[in-house]
Amino acid sequence: AVAQAMLLAQAQASEAPGGTLPVRQSADLAARRYDGGPVPQQWAARWSYPPGAIVMSSPVVRGELAYSGSCTFGTEGGRGSVFAVEVETGALRWEAVSVPDLRTGESTPIRALISSPALSEDGRWLVVGQGLHTDRNCTLMCFNAVTGELRWQAPTPLHIESSPAVAGGLAVVGCGAIEDENNQPLGNPGEVMAVRLEDGQVLWRYSLPDPESSPTIKGDLVFIGSGQNGNAVVALRLAPDDELQRQGLARLAWRTPIGYPMAAGMCLSEDLVITAGGPGTYDVSGPEPAGVVVALEQATGKIRWRQDDLGDTVLGTPALVAT
Repeated sequence: AVAQAMLLAQAQASEAPGGTLPVRQSADLAARRYDGGPVPQQWAARWSYPPGAIVMSSPVVRGELAYSGSCTFGTEGGRGSVFAVEVETGALRWEAVSVPDLRTGESTPIRALISSPALSEDGRWLVVGQGLHTDRNCTLMCFNAVTGELRWQAPTPLHIESSPAVAGGLAVVGCGAIEDENNQPLGNPGEVMAVRLEDGQVLWRYSLPDPESSPTIKGDLVFIGSGQNGNAVVALRLAPDDELQRQGLARLAWRTPIGYPMAAGMCLSEDLVITAGGPGTYDVSGPEPAGVVVALEQATGKIRWRQDDLGDTVLGTPALVAT
């Protein structure tokens, strides 16, 4: 719905004089609690890519290249691409628009993307999920970061709006539920999936309601939010199942109920994980708009502090400023 609204705005802008998007007025920005400086009146883009598509995926930059994903929508639903462009010029280095269907082997268009890509520690491999809210049977994809060649795909019966976390030879990502009009899952409630970077083998899956938050890895734990019907932040142990069994440990290290769907990414301080949430989505506020930012102890999940009454859902990942 967000992407479709943005496409409509682009279409309307193309009919306006000069083909530019209208600038919001100061009063409108004030109503949205904007407290910054003068409203920008002129933008001089150095370059843009891709033409005729929406980019909802946050880019990752390494060296001379920026990597991201795109969305387009038509009569056949949402389609997407994964691409690398030169930072200085915007010149396209490579773009992937299709991958083999894991069930048939036939080439199939990549689904629309909101998942932001992550690079392996050595910068050789780019990992990103595909699919939006109603998409099923999507995959986590791994590409050669230099050439764009597909290396592997890891399947889920769901979609991947979460952005993967990569560390220590693993990629971990949340796979969101397919829900009905009452936000109830149609079957699988959601899962967290850990994949080996070397070959795309799925090492473990953990059932968790709607984990569309973007996870963060630290040490032997991965932190992720649980969204609709979950309303919590969890820490999961990264070790393979057989290792956990030998140590007598469960996959779940801790789970802390927050009272709201937790869809923001995870921000780490020295001993805290800081994240945010609320009952709304990117395009619709909850029936009783509210938001929360919360800090939890990494080791135990104990809430160190929380800030409620923020007016509406907080979807952006919190940032820390050194003082």
